[in-house]
Amino acid sequence: MSGAVQVELRLHEHKLEALTSALAEQGLTLEERMQDALTELYVELVPPETRREIRERIAAERLAE
Repeated sequence: MSGAVQVELRLHEHKLEALTSALAEQGLTLEERMQDALTELYVELVPPETRREIRERIAAERLAE
């Protein structure tokens, strides 16, 4: 994904193993679930007008590529 940045998080390895296992039982990966959570946080905190402006900026960048 062009323009994407990586976000680093930390969790104790035992907790990560348990979380990964629990998510696998639900057919999910940690990356999928965290991406959903990050998107929910973005929608919750960033005003609709700002999100619209960002969508337009991203669309313009993709067209320019």
